[in-house]
Amino acid sequence: MVINQFVLVFAMAGHETTRSTAAHFINLMSRHPDQYALLRSDFDAAKRVILYTNTDAHCTLPYFNGFVACDSEVAGYDAAQIKSSGLIDLVGMESIVALGGGHDAGGVALQPLDQDAARAAILRQAPRVSAFAISASFGVRNPEHELQLRGWVEALCDKPVACGHELASSLGAPRRALTVALNARMVSQVKLLIDSVRSTLAARRIDAPLMIVKGDGSLINVESALRRPVGTVLSGPAASVLGACALSGQQDAIVADMGGTTTDIAVVRGGRPELGFDGAMVGHWRPMIEAVKVYAIGLGGDSEVRFGGGEGLVIGPRRVVPLSLLVHEH
Repeated sequence: MVINQFVLVFAMAGHETTRSTAAHFINLMSRHPDQYALLRSDFDAAKRVILYTNTDAHCTLPYFNGFVACDSEVAGYDAAQIKSSGLIDLVGMESIVALGGGHDAGGVALQPLDQDAARAAILRQAPRVSAFAISASFGVRNPEHELQLRGWVEALCDKPVACGHELASSLGAPRRALTVALNARMVSQVKLLIDSVRSTLAARRIDAPLMIVKGDGSLINVESALRRPVGTVLSGPAASVLGACALSGQQDAIVADMGGTTTDIAVVRGGRPELGFDGAMVGHWRPMIEAVKVYAIGLGGDSEVRFGGGEGLVIGPRRVVPLSLLVHEH
C-alpha cells in the first residue's frame, strides 16, 4: 500500500514518560497538521519494564502481576526448568500459582482442572495484580484448561488476561510461561502510552489509524498491541533498521541504534533484517517471540561515566538523567 501523505514514525526512548511522549507527538504533528494518513508508533515497552541499565529501576510497574500455571510439576513444569527460564526472577514466587489439571503431549486431559482452587487463587490475586497470565505445559496441543481459566478470570475480575497458546505455538512450557508472564507485565505500560497518544490525536482532531510496529518490523493495530504487547519487544530497533535501510538505500548493512538505555546492533542482508527465531534476548530473559536479531549492549546516551579508581573511566551499567533534560523539565 502506497500512502502519499506524511507518515509519522515515532520511537520512545528509555527515559520517556507518557506525558513527554504526548508532547513529542504534538511537536511533530504541528509541523505537518494536514498531511497524516497513517501514524506508526514504535516503542519498546519491555525496556521500560525490565531492561533499564539502572538496577534500582528494575521491573518498575505500579502493581505486581498475577501468573496462573494450570499444570502441576508432573505435567511438565519441573523446578529446574522454571528456574532456568527466569520466570521466578520476573514475577516472584508469590505470583505463581500451580493448579491441578493439564494435558499430555497428545492433548489428552490428565486430570480435571481444579476449579475451586483456581477460583480461590483468582480472587486472592486480583486485588494485588495488574494482569493475569495463564500457561499450561501442553496448552499448545490442547488449550481447553487455559480457556476455562481465562473465562473464570474474566468473570471474577476486570483485569486483563492472556493465555500461553495465544502468544507462542512452540513446545517448551517454562519459556512459554515466561512469554505470557512478560506480556502481562507490559499490558498496563503499553495502555498508558497508547492512551496518551490517542488523547493527543483527539486534541489535534486527527482522524488517522494508529499502528504499532512489532519486533519483526511488521505492523499491527493498537487493539492487537494491547492484547499482545509482548510482540512489540525490540520494535524500536526494528523500526530503526528498516528506516536506516530506506534512507541509505543499502541492501546489506550493519545498523547501530544508540538510545538512552542501550545500543542495539543488527545485520541486514538483501534489504531484510535478520530475525531471531529462537526468541529475542531481553535482559536475562528469552521469551518466545520473533523479532529482529539484535545484539543489545547496556550502553546508551544516558549511561553513567565515572572514575573507576585504578580501572580509569568506567561507563555504565547505571544510567543517569542528562543535565539538559533536567534543565528542560525543571
